[in-house]
Amino acid sequence: MSTAAGPRGDTAAEPRGDTAPVDAALTDLAAVVDRVGAEGTARTRAVREAGGRVDRAMWRRFGDLGWLGLGVPEELGGAGAGERAVAAVAERLGAGAFPEPYAACGVRVATLLAGPAVEPGSGAPALLDDVVAGTRVVTLAHDPGAAPPTLTDDGDGYVLSGRVRWVPVPAADTVLVAAVVDGTDVAGPDVLVALPRDVPGLTVTTIPLADGGHLADLHLDGVAVPAGAVLGRGPAVARSLGEATDAALVAVAAELTGIAGHVLGMTCDHLRTREQFGRPIGAFQTLAHRAVDMWVQVRLARAALDGALDRREFPGATADERSAAASGTHARACEAATWVCRQAVQLHGALGFSDEHDLGLYLNRAIVLASSLGGAEAHRRRHDALSPRVAGAPLARPAADPAAVREVPTAAPRRGRSVAPEFGVAQEQDWNALSDEEFRAIVRAEFEAHHPTAIRYPSRRLYWSEQSAWFERMSAKGWIAPNWPTRYGGMGLGPSKLLVFGEEQERWGIARFQDQGVRMIGPALFEHGTPEQLARFLPGILSCADRYCQGYSEPGAGSDLASLRTRARLDETGGHYVVDGSKIWTTMAHDVTHMLLLARTDPDAQRQRGISFFLLELNVPGVTVRPIRDIAGHSELCEVFFDGVRIPAGNRIGPENQGWTVGKSVLSAERIHIGSPQMPAYALDRLARVARARGVQDDPVFRSRVAALALDVAHLSDAYAGFAATFVRGEPLGPDVSLLKIWATETTQRIGELIRDTAGPAGAVVGPVGPGQDGDGDIDVLDVFYKALPSTIYGGSNEIQRSIIAKQVLGLPT
Repeated sequence: MSTAAGPRGDTAAEPRGDTAPVDAALTDLAAVVDRVGAEGTARTRAVREAGGRVDRAMWRRFGDLGWLGLGVPEELGGAGAGERAVAAVAERLGAGAFPEPYAACGVRVATLLAGPAVEPGSGAPALLDDVVAGTRVVTLAHDPGAAPPTLTDDGDGYVLSGRVRWVPVPAADTVLVAAVVDGTDVAGPDVLVALPRDVPGLTVTTIPLADGGHLADLHLDGVAVPAGAVLGRGPAVARSLGEATDAALVAVAAELTGIAGHVLGMTCDHLRTREQFGRPIGAFQTLAHRAVDMWVQVRLARAALDGALDRREFPGATADERSAAASGTHARACEAATWVCRQAVQLHGALGFSDEHDLGLYLNRAIVLASSLGGAEAHRRRHDALSPRVAGAPLARPAADPAAVREVPTAAPRRGRSVAPEFGVAQEQDWNALSDEEFRAIVRAEFEAHHPTAIRYPSRRLYWSEQSAWFERMSAKGWIAPNWPTRYGGMGLGPSKLLVFGEEQERWGIARFQDQGVRMIGPALFEHGTPEQLARFLPGILSCADRYCQGYSEPGAGSDLASLRTRARLDETGGHYVVDGSKIWTTMAHDVTHMLLLARTDPDAQRQRGISFFLLELNVPGVTVRPIRDIAGHSELCEVFFDGVRIPAGNRIGPENQGWTVGKSVLSAERIHIGSPQMPAYALDRLARVARARGVQDDPVFRSRVAALALDVAHLSDAYAGFAATFVRGEPLGPDVSLLKIWATETTQRIGELIRDTAGPAGAVVGPVGPGQDGDGDIDVLDVFYKALPSTIYGGSNEIQRSIIAKQVLGLPT
């Protein structure tokens, strides 16, 4: 597999906080896993041919290496390493096609035996020791979708009767049975019993699985319970079962992510080496783009896993939030792994459907794992049921309950000195020292108290005259550039605070102004500008006196931007460049003061090598702006003509003829902003309002579609957090940032289409439709639909983004 895609088919994950010691430990752990898997798939095939029984020697080796007790507290004989270590092992077991039931008989059982249900003096501690050591294989008989077996006192002792289906590993040594005590009125199991596999009265019927393993259908016919076999009873049993299942869900998600990443790597290798029509098949754009979509799914699964681990480790997380995180990552991984494997079969052709190829081992293993604890659809529904909601729609990412947030003290922080620093208002408040909940409360209080109601949730892009008062207020507070470092006059927000700030803007319906100066020009100047340029241009951006549009596309140079023809030549004095040409599709050029402009300064150089990057004031002679009406009936786009326009040489950013490098950094910044979760989160809120107006918000089919979209947005947030951390640190973004733009824009389009479809007859109405219900007011049904439609085009079309990833991330041939 190519190193371009990384060992899991993706680039390195961003570190979350100070995790260096943990990362080092997991790296060592990964190396051990890789050594254990050196036998490759030959052993997997041998286990399958032997009937799928557990390889006892390998299971004991798991115990010797400490993998079966990674999540067990040290005081109970485990390693106490936590779920991240468990996930690291599980992911690499998936990549190696290990057939061992790590999640079912390791993670789930160990978590259950270490949980609060276990009674002092029971046989659970000794059983846990055997599980951790790998000397005994223990399985759990618990089917949440059916009535549990019944434990009855017949006068001579306890007996168990009933049936449990879908029990993993029929050949286990010991079966833990979750049962209900006869005569108790409880919703779920309230007793946990350990039975030997060969206890009289226990009949096991095996059910074959796609990967060569088996499930069991257990029949308990008056099974006499041995002395000491009751391990726990009472309400703690159901709680422990839930916690153990959630831990297993995360482990299965990690294993499925490992499968998906490995299969992606296999497929990329095949696309590089398999030739048809005289060239590698990976050079065909259709196949390369399909591989990129596989890569997107792998990256989302990894981001969802990292995000779930963050949420589950958060000290203030509720039980429901921890469970929702487990179901969310499990749903994503189930869908990603099975979809990636299906696509891989297609791209491998008949070879991929042959049992001689290893791809079938991964596909069948993914099918089994994805079904083992409930598939993607079941866990999307569970995530939807457990997640907090805003305005009737699931949150884009887990957060504190909105009512609880309001209880946080909202006294304003020190606002910053009245004397401006070098660039803007000084930030005396260290926003990142606050909890996300405290920061959210402060931001929410400001927005709700001062943002004008009349311009909330606009259906079109507002003109500066309509929103200037609000953004000038934000400028005066020092809040106009949340993503800039404080040394340049920004708020210096870290990734989680940036997400909160954006979420609160979307929740309150605060429209963007023409903020390319904040989002793109500032970061470009930080990286490429001179001290004099920083001092000259940053204050105007921070005060909102200077507002920018983007002069990239031309009539003959859209996605192929390097073919631009607008010419800038240095005059005889060397003090000015003279610009001739035109730009098109320039958003709001008729309502801004400046343009960031790419122009050709060396017409004889090859494509990118002769381009320079300029900042141009638009109110100079020779500039003509012509608005273009779009299909939504608005005039946000413009064509701009340059006829002998003079630009001071000091307005060139970066060296002459090297503007392509500056322009690429601007595009990276644009893609992280276009790819933020704000746009699809806003769309989800619009969808909730339309659903309430139509009275379908609780329709099961509608809720299922919304649950899937909500997870798409939540996992976009998880992916965004890693890139935002890089961006905030001032480090360059790699080509993989295109992931965000692809997923955010296409998700928003899917939501926009559902809004239009849900609205019924109102789905074709131009302008506000209302009133809605519950104080929603008028709703512009086509708002999201029209806004999302061009989003896959601007910033470099999504097809171009896929081609960039195919070449620069996956290393596919051109």
